[in-house]
Amino acid sequence: MNYSSVSSKSIIQRLTSRYGVTISKSDAIDWIGDAIEEIGYHVGFYNKIEKLKVVNYKIPIPCDFVSLNYFIYNGKKLKYGLPDNHTTTRDHSAEYDDVMGLLNANFKLELDDCCVDTNQEEKEYHIETYKKRIAYLESEFKHNPIDKDFYYTNSGQGYGTNATGYVYMFYKAFPLDDDGFPLIINEIKYRNAVMKYVLLCLLSNGYNHPVLDYPTVLRESELAISRAANEHFKMTNEQLEDFASNWTNMLFRIKSTYNYYSNT
Repeated sequence: MNYSSVSSKSIIQRLTSRYGVTISKSDAIDWIGDAIEEIGYHVGFYNKIEKLKVVNYKIPIPCDFVSLNYFIYNGKKLKYGLPDNHTTTRDHSAEYDDVMGLLNANFKLELDDCCVDTNQEEKEYHIETYKKRIAYLESEFKHNPIDKDFYYTNSGQGYGTNATGYVYMFYKAFPLDDDGFPLIINEIKYRNAVMKYVLLCLLSNGYNHPVLDYPTVLRESELAISRAANEHFKMTNEQLEDFASNWTNMLFRIKSTYNYYSNT
């Protein structure tokens, strides 16, 4: 579903103007993510293309990155590769490892079983058939030697590559505004629920407000969350976990990129 969106910066501005609070932008974005989890749905992801410079064989990860679709380099898709021997595979190396492991274990066991009561000639025939099957599947999964450019997962820290210059990353992204603030759904109930939840988090972390008290804001926040949650279908538990993980990673990258995020 496509939602109208607004910058989460508006939530921070509204908290400041309406309640006179002082709040860290970093904390606010963190709590906005928690509020979205409580509500159960968000503005969604979108597909994006980014031109990225390769530095020291590493491809930088954009702030809004969620998951990779593919890379384009010199007009072609980069293959997934193995940095130790500079070969590329048709697909992720784990698939090759899994398939070959099954072949060498399960198929070999089946071969041994079927050859128990056969003569030597028939047994050799089965062994030769088995070897041809292995060789065929290896050729299907292994690299094309013409493909010299590749990328690989860099120990959970992004992507490495032997490509030079620039690559184009096609990926699924969080929508951000021009200043690096995530977008949220632009509906009155939704905005109010997010704002009340962030205010609640601020008070629960020791902020003293001259008028507002925690029990009152807690009741208002729970009611606002309930009203917003009833507007649309909620994400599944798996989707919520995926959202929470990606939001945390996004916030980390944003704080590393936008210096003003550390300011109040």
